[in-house]
Amino acid sequence: SLELLDIPTEKLFYYDGKPTEISKLFFPSLGNFSPEELKWIREKFFKKLNIKPTPKRLIYISRSDADKRKVINEPELIEFLKGQGFEIYTLTGMEFQEQIKLFSEAKVVIGPNGAGLTNIIFASEENLLVELMPNDEVNHSLWLLTSSLGQKYTYLVGENYTANRDFIVSIPKLESLLKSVM
Repeated sequence: SLELLDIPTEKLFYYDGKPTEISKLFFPSLGNFSPEELKWIREKFFKKLNIKPTPKRLIYISRSDADKRKVINEPELIEFLKGQGFEIYTLTGMEFQEQIKLFSEAKVVIGPNGAGLTNIIFASEENLLVELMPNDEVNHSLWLLTSSLGQKYTYLVGENYTANRDFIVSIPKLESLLKSVM
């Protein structure tokens, strides 16, 4: 991502895990997103990759290859979503440029809470994010991000079934939620 923004390699520092003294460090505050800065980043990537956002796709982001927060009943969930016109993706192994393009074409994104959903920064203001999450913790980061971008956001809480916070999504509840927001 830094290469796409034309940041020269000599400006990069790769941390090796050893104690290091840094004279000046810039660190973003968590959850305090600047709409102007988010839009600036999005536009930089779009320009560099010659992307024109076209919000038309219904996308489900799977965490089936993750260690935690997986949807236990994902085969049934995917079957339902495909019937609604959703395309199914796992982001692991997908080039960053492909992820940017995918999200730039998103009209609706559904997926379990995870870092991959932060790609909604590349979705248009018309985008709706439906975050699926376990019932043991509220994480406001994606709500804050979508709010800063002027996007729509909703969530569905599932039932936890494992110590890794894997959970079950109620298909009837998701169907009802989608009918109310789409």
